[in-house]
This record gives sequence, structure tokens and C-alpha cells, in this order.
Amino acid sequence: MEPGREDVYLTRKLQEGSRLLADHLIVSKNAFYSFADEGLL
Repeated sequence: MEPGREDVYLTRKLQEGSRLLADHLIVSKNAFYSFADEGLL
């Protein structure tokens, strides 16, 4: 069994989108905390 063209396309788009979400931020008025910067992601 091989994935279809649409499956490959969707998988690539999901992978690209996940790169944009590679951090979790907590933001306040005076500071922010980055889980990625702290090595937690």
C-alpha cells in the first residue's frame, strides 16, 4: 500500500504547520516564558 498524492500533501502541510507551533509561550504584562527556550520542548 502506498499513500496517495493527497495524503503526502496533507502530511507535508501538517509538518510545516507544526514547525510554527514548536513552542508554548506564557505571556504577562512584563515578561514571557518560552518552553522551547527552557529546553522543555
